Amino acid sequence: DDYAHPMQMLADMQVMMEHLHIGPGGTADGLQGIKFAFCGDLNNNVTYDLMRTGCIMGMDVRVAGPKGEDFAIEQSVLDECAQLSAAASNAGTVKVCETAEEAVDGVDFVYADSWMSYGVEGEERDKRFNQLLPYQVNSKLMGLAAPNAKFM
Repeated sequence: DDYAHPMQMLADMQVMMEHLHIGPGGTADGLQGIKFAFCGDLNNNVTYDLMRTGCIMGMDVRVAGPKGEDFAIEQSVLDECAQLSAAASNAGTVKVCETAEEAVDGVDFVYADSWMSYGVEGEERDKRFNQLLPYQVNSKLMGLAAPNAKFM
């Protein structure tokens, strides 16, 4: 649906754990303290569940995207993340950053999603493209992440 995407979160957390050698035979015991950033459209179910899951798993989540109603995080999601962060001393946090560079600085994982939904065409597509371009994940942006950071 447009509000949650829990199965993708399980898969994404598994990928993070595999890259960090966490789990059976691994060297760490969880994702607590791991930093990751999402860059792009913040108004979607993937972003929402990354934020929620990061709070539950004790991660430092940073998100950055264009300003404006079309890209804004729903207040209910921000409220839910604040509640999840306050629920336990080892809970994670979410920070909405002004720029992609701020979000990605020193993170272990950088995450992005597609910029276009089905059916976005013409002038609307061009406008959306230009608004999202500053949040493009490229080698320059990845250079700001931790030295062994992974792109998801």
